[in-house]
Amino acid sequence: TRARRQLTHLSARSGHAAWSPDGKRIAFVSSHDGATDIYTISAQGTDMRRLTRDVGAARFPAWSPDSARIAFCRTTPGAAQIWSVNADGSDVSVVAPSGVGDRSGPTWSPDGRWIAYSRPGANAESLYAISVDDARVVRLTDSGSLDTHPSWSPDGREIAFGRISTARTPVYPMHIAVLDVSQVFPDVVARKVERRPAETERP
Repeated sequence: TRARRQLTHLSARSGHAAWSPDGKRIAFVSSHDGATDIYTISAQGTDMRRLTRDVGAARFPAWSPDSARIAFCRTTPGAAQIWSVNADGSDVSVVAPSGVGDRSGPTWSPDGRWIAYSRPGANAESLYAISVDDARVVRLTDSGSLDTHPSWSPDGREIAFGRISTARTPVYPMHIAVLDVSQVFPDVVARKVERRPAETERP
């Protein structure tokens, strides 16, 4: 049996654990203090911090590449938004104020300039990305399916995601798809190449 360590000892449910890229802390969601908020704890299980308060239900924490900020999905009755907060709990702010899906959480681009997320429509859900710098929004998919759970590739070229067909069938299986975004976000790819000049490009 593999050894394991229990890091939290809370009476309330905790989940949605996410490592910081520098490996020092783990973000998670808990209703320990009554509301569903974002917390972090050290990798050794010490120094637990509550980062959010009075923001509705917080879910799906996602660290920025430099481990400085955490994006998350904030849900209230009838609405969902993408917010972010500094790793020390300061500067809680809205990233995407409306039109956000609550099925899955956000994902950062490797350079930390964009956040991808899902947005529901009339009968489907599509992927979008929003600029952290100027709040510019780019639509990434328009398939008529339910596209959720985006995850940006380390080189910035692609986004993997789950896709559920909305066709009337006995079951609604989720498939994994990959979207080439290298032409949509060439600066993301360029910055990654600059940081890792010896990296071999994928064909």
